[in-house]
Amino acid sequence: METAHEMQILYYLYVLKRMGLPNRKGVINYTRQRRKTEVELTPDREREVEQAVEEATRVNSMSVPPDAEFTKLCRKCSYAELCWS
Repeated sequence: METAHEMQILYYLYVLKRMGLPNRKGVINYTRQRRKTEVELTPDREREVEQAVEEATRVNSMSVPPDAEFTKLCRKCSYAELCWS
């Protein structure tokens, strides 16, 4: 899930950059684990965000969504009932 957390904050930094705000760093605070992770929007990470946005746009424009794939994360996901019912 850490990758998903990083991508979320990278997306926020990407949107802020496009709005003209120069902040290129963010912090993810994992309070239960008592640790923090600093995330920086580098040119490579910015390309990753752009690719993720393109992929999300592509999936959103499909007339029929792609088949869902059950993974280990699905067992603990709060949306599992929605996907698998």
